[in-house]
Amino acid sequence: MPTRNWPHPVLDAQSGDYPNCAFQTRLMIKQTKLDYEVQAEFDLGCDSLEKSIGAGDAQFLVQVSCARTAYRDAFPTSAQELDFSIPEHELRDTFIIAPYIVSKATFQLGAEELAPTFEGLTFTVRPGAILAAAPAAEYVAEKVFDELKNISAIFEVIKQYDQHNDAVEYDLNRNKIAIALPHRAYEDYRIFRSRPPYREMFVCSLVLPGLAAALEALGPSDSDSADSLRWRRVLRRRLKEIRRIDFNKDESFRIAQEMLEFPFGRAFQAIKIAESEES
Repeated sequence: MPTRNWPHPVLDAQSGDYPNCAFQTRLMIKQTKLDYEVQAEFDLGCDSLEKSIGAGDAQFLVQVSCARTAYRDAFPTSAQELDFSIPEHELRDTFIIAPYIVSKATFQLGAEELAPTFEGLTFTVRPGAILAAAPAAEYVAEKVFDELKNISAIFEVIKQYDQHNDAVEYDLNRNKIAIALPHRAYEDYRIFRSRPPYREMFVCSLVLPGLAAALEALGPSDSDSADSLRWRRVLRRRLKEIRRIDFNKDESFRIAQEMLEFPFGRAFQAIKIAESEES
């Protein structure tokens, strides 16, 4: 909804169509590992628009757009406050949050609060027409979750001891879970490990199966010796954090995905971004 010359009066900071009125929005953004939580509080000082909202002819609306990922969505409400969330992978680099008031029905717009230029005039507005626009805000989508960095405490990628072994294997008898790659695959991994989308794909193809295997290998913590390996202590602490201390081993793969914040969605998003950059 870009700023432009509207075919009817609009309450915003530039037009002067409503000289003695104002529309502002207080925006609060909280970033978690899974999403962005947005809270919007609307402050409208315009009797005629307030009446339109109260009559069901108009509503508040917050539009979120991200040029980097081509994400765009709108969140409407008739209340003075609005809470919504956006999945973390949908936003990258910077994104824009723009508050509006838009019409819900076709009605005649005319008010004493309008500038003298519009005295005696009425305007037909149709559903979706912008009636007011508060200043848009730009935010930086900081990536607080880095899969490979966060799990580096319990995982390491090594080269297979046997150069003729072409299988990927996991060694759970070390303080870190070792992912043993065939010699040629190991050299390729070293080249691509830090490049998106390969980094995210490695989490799904190498780390996730190893984490699931480690969860299956976890036994009851009956003694200190049972958790002598560091990766065991880390996983038990993480299981406690997500309240999955007692779990069925058939759930290991599902829980491994939960621990990695469901990496498949992030991997496919990274692939889409890479494809769009090449086109």
